[in-house]
Amino acid sequence: TLTAEPTPTPEPKLKRIKKVKAKASSTLPPTDFTYDVKNTLDRNPKTAWNSDGEKVGAFARVTLTYRFSKPVQLRAIEIYNGYQRSTEAFNNNSRVRRLLRWCLIATGSSN
Repeated sequence: TLTAEPTPTPEPKLKRIKKVKAKASSTLPPTDFTYDVKNTLDRNPKTAWNSDGEKVGAFARVTLTYRFSKPVQLRAIEIYNGYQRSTEAFNNNSRVRRLLRWCLIATGSSN
């Protein structure tokens, strides 16, 4: 007896968006490492963005804003929660406890 499984439909390959401007309402000043918001775009888990907790306080609302150079169809957002550089770095640093995501959809151009 032969049995067959349906052939799964492959997921479309996602294109990486290259021209994106990132802005953070707070960023930790560089020390041995840089914590710039552009690190959120490099897909490297060993780099990180971090807010300046001493300046904004614990549990503060911090925003990250991304602007695309042209309209995009956004299909996925990857978030590496916590400092992924090493197990020790992950355990010794804070992680997001609450995340609010929203998307402003604009049409046309603005100057």
